[in-house]
Amino acid sequence: MKSENFQLKKIGFISKLNGYKGELVLASGDDDFLEEKFLFMKIDGIDIPFAVENIFEKGGNVIVKFEDVDNEEQAVMFMNQEVFMEQKRKKKSRGVESILDLVGFHLLDSASGDLGPIIRIDEFPHQQIAVCIVNGKEILIPLNDDFIDEIDDENKQIKVTLPDGLVDIYLQP
Repeated sequence: MKSENFQLKKIGFISKLNGYKGELVLASGDDDFLEEKFLFMKIDGIDIPFAVENIFEKGGNVIVKFEDVDNEEQAVMFMNQEVFMEQKRKKKSRGVESILDLVGFHLLDSASGDLGPIIRIDEFPHQQIAVCIVNGKEILIPLNDDFIDEIDDENKQIKVTLPDGLVDIYLQP
């Protein structure tokens, strides 16, 4: 996982150890990361994800326990490391609560026009792909904030601006 694929948001740093079983105190002015499955630290210039085994508040502190960090010797390497979380994408619509709610919406590209309804959405790590049928051919459209201009719940339309040639790749004979 590299930070070019997603945005990271700094949430704090590891300030000290908590006990001897690998638990760490995360100094942070925020708590919107308590449900995160992964937290990141920059090690040798690379954003490394660490699986969160447990995270909780205790005595005004946030305690985090990473998977496979089970003792003081392993935990001490995290001291003073800055900690990041994956920045959540902004919702472009109030009525759509899940990406799967977009099945059936028409994709309207600024260059290619109506690409038809989304017949399914394939989910991959850090990416969702809308699948449409255009001229009898299946086309795959990444659903990310860079391409989505507007989600119109009322008319069940998603207005997008796709990279030049993306639709043409699928429609070539």
